[in-house]
Amino acid sequence: MKVKNKIFYHVVLSAFFAGATCAYCGEAPPVPGDAGGGAAVFVAAERLAGFPHAPLTAAYVRARAAAWLKAVDEAAEQLPVRHDLRFVSLTREDRQALAAHLYAAAAQPPEPRTDLPHVAVVLQPRLTLPEDTAFALRNSEFLRFWRALIGETRAALENSPDMTAGECFGEAHPPPSSPRSDKAQAYFSDARADVLKGLWLVRGAIAPTQTGMFISADALPLLKKAVTLAPRSPVARLALAEAQVQQGLPEQCVHSCSEALRLKPDLYRARYVRALAHMRLRQFALAEGDLNALMAAGISTEGTEMAGCLRTRGAVRLLRGDYRGMCEDFIAACGLGDCEGFAEARGQGHCLGPERER
Repeated sequence: MKVKNKIFYHVVLSAFFAGATCAYCGEAPPVPGDAGGGAAVFVAAERLAGFPHAPLTAAYVRARAAAWLKAVDEAAEQLPVRHDLRFVSLTREDRQALAAHLYAAAAQPPEPRTDLPHVAVVLQPRLTLPEDTAFALRNSEFLRFWRALIGETRAALENSPDMTAGECFGEAHPPPSSPRSDKAQAYFSDARADVLKGLWLVRGAIAPTQTGMFISADALPLLKKAVTLAPRSPVARLALAEAQVQQGLPEQCVHSCSEALRLKPDLYRARYVRALAHMRLRQFALAEGDLNALMAAGISTEGTEMAGCLRTRGAVRLLRGDYRGMCEDFIAACGLGDCEGFAEARGQGHCLGPERER
């Protein structure tokens, strides 16, 4: 058991205890300095008058989200001319996701006066632009996470009241019976604003770690608030789950992932995070089941995602005593560039050839 645990901790569990800095966890994140290299800065503004039925606070939140989406769209259109992306083929949605990650957003804070004409959002390149670009291009699941966040933001802005009543806002406060009344318009304005506040918090908590997690562990309090504001958001639930598993809360993580999958069954990242939580709970059969389902249905057959899943499943199989399966997974992961598990296993006398397998 000592050998098993040593490999297990080296291969997987370091992800749970790694400290990650949350650089943009506030409601109005700071704008980093010039990243150099002539990188562009993008600015977009949205008039509060565009949301006539909303109270001032709700109008500000919705205008901020609309301005952010405009700025992201503009930045995405400029990505193909960047020298480091000239030979990369990306869909329009992937360009938007990549732009959302590469540029830090800062919004003009709300003002107490009631005649605030517009909300401006500024996008500036992050200080770690080359590293962020490389990480995003190697991780299709990471871009998929950003696409989902952008999609939920657009939906909260664009859906009509009668479409969103049962879809976005939860069931704590049932909507008015007449969706076109002034009271209903105010209700839907406040409800949509809460959803957008929650999604804005999720956006600010995205800070990839060296262990492959997408969310900063330090963002747990903010993500609890985000889920309270947007209880029907699968992206918010998944973000909360990532913070929970890193903070040593595997039971809560399993619940958050299960809710995210109930809301969006094809949110495959939630299966991977739930598998990590099952491992922490020593529920190895459940962990392997999630990883099997993930690799069968929702993940590319090459790249860092598959390598990570194979390495994680190899660690699970080690703890279940399936040494042959463990070696198969570690060798396959090594073939995709992730040889840490294979090296650790060989160092402990495993995976040395058919005559030595045990």
